[in-house]
Order: sequence, then C-alpha cells, then structure tokens
Amino acid sequence: MKFCASIAPSSQSPETLYAIFSTRVKNNTLEQFRKYNKEEDRIILDDKYLFAFTNSDGFTERLLRAELVISYDYKYVFELNAFHHEKITNNNSNSLFLEGTVSDELLKHFENLLNVEYLKLKKYYDYETFIIDDIGGQKYLINLDEKTTNIHIVDGLPKEYFKSEPEKILYEFNCFLKNWCDKEYHNWINK
Repeated sequence: MKFCASIAPSSQSPETLYAIFSTRVKNNTLEQFRKYNKEEDRIILDDKYLFAFTNSDGFTERLLRAELVISYDYKYVFELNAFHHEKITNNNSNSLFLEGTVSDELLKHFENLLNVEYLKLKKYYDYETFIIDDIGGQKYLINLDEKTTNIHIVDGLPKEYFKSEPEKILYEFNCFLKNWCDKEYHNWINK
C-alpha cells in the first residue's frame, strides 16, 4: 500500500516500532500516549504513535470513555472504561482492553482523511455562541510531518456544520469511529 510506506519513519523498522508499541502496554492498561510540549504549550502525541482517538460520552449514566492508539505499523490498542460496569460486562470489569491490527475499513477512513488537506481543518468543532458543560466529544491526535495535529469535536453538531471536503471526510470518520466504539461497548456488555 503506497500510503503505508510513505508515513513510516525511515529510521526504525516496523519490527522495532511494534516492539516499542508493545512495551507501552502493561497489565491490560494503556500507558500515557499524550505528552506536554513545553515549547509549544500544548498536548502532543508521543512520537511512537501515528494516531490517537479519544471518545467520551460526557456526563452520562455509563460515563464511557474510549481510547484508540495506533502505531506506525498499524497495530492498535483500544481501551474502554465505564462507570460501575463490573456486573454487566463479559469480563466482570469496568475496563475492556483490546489490541490487534487495524481493520481495512478503519484504515480506509483514516487514509481518506490524510489524503485531503487535513492540516486546514479547524482545531475545534464546537458550538460557536455558547458552551455546554459535560457534553460528549472526540479528540484526535495525528502525528505526521514531525508535528502533532490536534482536532476536537463536540457531540451534537449537525452534519451541515462540516462544509469543506476535508470537514465532510472528518465527519464521516468521526461517525465511523464513534459507531465502532459503540459496537465494541455493546459486544463487551452482552453476556
């Protein structure tokens, strides 16, 4: 795949990257993948990773948080956390931890986003005239071109809010990832 070869750092082999990625996971818990960059005064993605996605329900009954981190060789780690779920989940826990290789469908959505002018996307997609506390949202961290791109989306924005071609593709990718997280959640709670 042309895209895959073009983004992998040339200084490290896929085997080395996978070894680094694998050591970041301990005791079925995802280690911190975000870093604070003091010079830029912002949060960036650890340079060992290509992509990170965080989805939060906000202040809801289940208090669900999902985090997906993808390495440069397309291995992923996915973690779900929910409030008081140990009695209704398959693993009798408040957390679910999965790892594997990124699906072709997820990779296609990600590549679609990267193949448009994603750097022109806004940093924040939210309500412009008022703020709603404790609402769900998604956060994206993308490591390409030696810089982390941050994108934040607040739940509830209509499809029409995303006007440009890159924004439409971002909207579709966001819907796909939210649905994927929800599917994994429902698989987790079905005994």
